[in-house]
Amino acid sequence: MAASIIGHVGEFNGMSDDWVVYSERLEQYFFANKIEEAKVKVAPLISLIGDPTYKLLRDLCHPSLPKDKNYQELSDLLKKQFSPQVSKWREL
Repeated sequence: MAASIIGHVGEFNGMSDDWVVYSERLEQYFFANKIEEAKVKVAPLISLIGDPTYKLLRDLCHPSLPKDKNYQELSDLLKKQFSPQVSKWREL
């Protein structure tokens, strides 16, 4: 019998979503479903980010493919691309 999946994470939308917030939810999804290995996290990540974001991720990984990277490498690339930069003045 196949293991049941706990929870749901919607598709990432690069036009409106913040990657940091999305990745926090994704980490909780991995935790709830006992997905621990960084390499195993790649397949759900690729399937959840949607076509436009996947195409961009392919460009960011070139000449490699996203499937050849680990989760942290892919998450860092997406964070750099989709997370707003915090103003230095805001940190004061």
